[in-house]
Amino acid sequence: MLPGPAPYQPTYYPPVGSSTAGAQPHIASQPPQPPQPLRPPSTQRQQVQNDTAPPSRPKSVPELVRDKLDKMAVLQARQQLLTLLGRKEGDILVICRDEDWRIHSWIIPRHWNLYDKCSHWDKENHTIDMSQDDPDAIAIILKYAYTGDPELLSAKKISKTPFQTLVEVAIVAQKYGASELLERVHCELWALDVEAANKAPVDEAAALAEDALTALVRLRQCANMSKGLQLFQPIVLAFLRDCLQFRVMPASLRQLLYRCFEEDRWLAILIIKFAYRGDIESTDGLLTTTAGLQAPTPSPSR
Repeated sequence: MLPGPAPYQPTYYPPVGSSTAGAQPHIASQPPQPPQPLRPPSTQRQQVQNDTAPPSRPKSVPELVRDKLDKMAVLQARQQLLTLLGRKEGDILVICRDEDWRIHSWIIPRHWNLYDKCSHWDKENHTIDMSQDDPDAIAIILKYAYTGDPELLSAKKISKTPFQTLVEVAIVAQKYGASELLERVHCELWALDVEAANKAPVDEAAALAEDALTALVRLRQCANMSKGLQLFQPIVLAFLRDCLQFRVMPASLRQLLYRCFEEDRWLAILIIKFAYRGDIESTDGLLTTTAGLQAPTPSPSR
């Protein structure tokens, strides 16, 4: 019986001038490893690249015109989408107290849990009942779902009570899983200007402080429902404290106000009104009616 063919051995060609001529190569038994990813350049190298980068040139006239046309096209597209929402031709009916909308199921983001978290979902009639939510907040999130326009959440445009409206939008967004709306509300709350509010007339400043306090109480009511809403409490409270610091207010009233956050919301609102308007007689009478309340010194963490 003839022997079979010998197993194949790779031919090794040593480099020219090498002293290892005739030696057999070492063949690794492990499979080849994938190439390692490149490490990012160091911070010093990035800084050098940023320093040596050429300065950005100003935009030419055609580029400015094109940017303006792009913005106009975006605004026109958003207006058309709002018109689509207003036609009430969608396949799903949304009811919120006295308001109703016809929405398109293919426009609403898939990660929004409208059907699971609503008050009632009638699958046969394609009807969503959101009567437990705020109608203004529902209108804002539906318009945002259609257009993605951040101006819908602008605190200067939504209503005369920006704090309450933004807080209601945050509560609805947290309930239905609209995380992008929570981020927008967070930015808008930080954008409220305390100094500009305190330069306003006394009645407007008092109304804004009352709005902030009402929103804070609303947040405290919902804080146990969601941990995400607790992030908005320090923002509203800081705004309210800054308002009180800008205006002249007796220390006793300020301490009593912090106590009223938990005891009596309407009493705290009255204190803010009297503090802004400077009604000394009404303030003294208010102190006599609240003599039973102790006014501890507020801690910095509150």
